[in-house]
Amino acid sequence: MIRRFLICAVVNIFACYFVPRFLAWAHYVINGLFIPRRFFYSVTRPNQNMTPLYSLMLLIIAAELIGLLIGLYRFNMKYGHFVSGQRVSSIARLTTVVTGLVIAGLTVKEFWYLFEKF
Repeated sequence: MIRRFLICAVVNIFACYFVPRFLAWAHYVINGLFIPRRFFYSVTRPNQNMTPLYSLMLLIIAAELIGLLIGLYRFNMKYGHFVSGQRVSSIARLTTVVTGLVIAGLTVKEFWYLFEKF
């Protein structure tokens, strides 16, 4: 019982620290492969409107964040059995929501420059 609680707590704290960093790494390394080249800045078009590019970047980051939060919710449902009864699903939801809000706040902080460009 205590072991499951510790595993759940450690994974949620780990997620708060590493998910925004993973999203930043994925943004700089992988996400460029999903964005068409026509959205990127070109020297021949110096006054190009960058809003579609930033919108697409934020959409990809949001999709990745939602996918990671779904995985975290499933993990919390599996290891949330440190309490008895039907409270497992409510505790898993609460844990995922609190951790998700912290992760979303840290992710917005990490990618604030994209929000400033609008």
